[in-house]
Amino acid sequence: MDQIVSAILAVLPALAAETATSAVKDAYAAFKAVVQRKWGERGDVSRSLGALEQAPRSEQLAKDLQRSVAASGLHQDEEIVSAIKRLVEAHTNEKAAGSTAKFEQSGGTMTGVGAIGTNTGSINFGRK
Repeated sequence: MDQIVSAILAVLPALAAETATSAVKDAYAAFKAVVQRKWGERGDVSRSLGALEQAPRSEQLAKDLQRSVAASGLHQDEEIVSAIKRLVEAHTNEKAAGSTAKFEQSGGTMTGVGAIGTNTGSINFGRK
């Protein structure tokens, strides 16, 4: 049960900010589709998810989701557990990939060399 809520709480801020990768978006959509198919679009878990999507940092809504998950037995469903594993994997891969930014500099004085030159390179953020 805690794994389900933890996974959701980990990805919702990125989904809300629209910074999540397509793999994370797809994995979350697949999880949510299973929930809606098995527990109804208007069921407690679906309503809790919808509310938390609107305010992903709300502690109260996170507690509501945790109660809904516990009451529904979501954590005992093999299809849900499988969907959560895919979501966690997608999120882990996203974090491990990091980000890359490229920069270019033209002109200027290069200290120590005393010449005008051109430099290019890249900066990597995160782990590779």
